[in-house]
Amino acid sequence: MKRLLFSIILSASATFAFAQAVPDASFTDCNGTTRSVYQALAAGKVLVVANAGTNCSICQGHAPGVANLANNNPNSIEVWGSITTKTGGNPGCTALNSWVSTYSWTNVFSFLDSNKYWFVTATPRYTVINPADSSIAYAGGNWTTAQNTATQLASAFSVEESKLVSKMAVLPMAIRVSFSAPSKSGEAILYNITGAQLQHWVVPSGATTIELPLLRSPNRGLYLLRFSVGGKEAIEKIMF
Repeated sequence: MKRLLFSIILSASATFAFAQAVPDASFTDCNGTTRSVYQALAAGKVLVVANAGTNCSICQGHAPGVANLANNNPNSIEVWGSITTKTGGNPGCTALNSWVSTYSWTNVFSFLDSNKYWFVTATPRYTVINPADSSIAYAGGNWTTAQNTATQLASAFSVEESKLVSKMAVLPMAIRVSFSAPSKSGEAILYNITGAQLQHWVVPSGATTIELPLLRSPNRGLYLLRFSVGGKEAIEKIMF
C-alpha cells in the first residue's frame, strides 16, 4: 500500500493545522464509471481537474499537455477532464468521446460537467488539489501554472512505501494496522481533514499487527492517521 510520508516537527503546544479542505464530490463518465475527489486524494495523488470546452480553441491547444501530464505521472498525479462548451453548456457524450479520441485522453478520467461544478465563467479552467491537506493549490486558466503546481506538489509529497506501516484495513469499529517490523513504543493519532484530533492510541513495543478501537464510527470521508513510533513519523491517509 502506498503512503504519503511527511517530515513533521511539532512543538509541545503546536496544533496539527491544515488549509481548508475541498468537500468530497463524485462524478460519473459516459461509460458509467464513478470516481470521487477523496478517492483520488486517498491514493496520495495530486488531483488536477481540467475544465475544457469542446469548442474552445485555447482548450484544444492545451489538450495534448493535459494528456501528457496524465501519461507521464500515473503514480503521483490523477488527471480529470471536466467537459463543457466554452460557455458552460453540455456538449453531450458524442462530443466528449470525440474529444478523448482526438486528444488521446485515454488516461484522463473525462466526464460531462453538467452541473458546472468545475466551470466558473469560461473555459479553460484548471484546479489543482493538494493531497497533503485536500486544499486547492491552484485554480485558474493558466495551464503552465497548473502543470507546474501539480508537478511540484507531486515531487514535494512523493509517494513512497512506508517504512513503518505495511498494511491498514478499516473494520466496523476499529482500524487494523500491520507494521513492516515489530514496532517500538509510540502513539497513533486520528485527525479529520481539517486537522481536528479525534482519537489517540498508545502503540505497544514489539507489535506486528494491532487494532485501534474506534469510540464512534467516523462520518464518511478522508482522514489522517499519524504515527510517532520509535522516533519516526508517518502519516497514512484513510477513507471511512
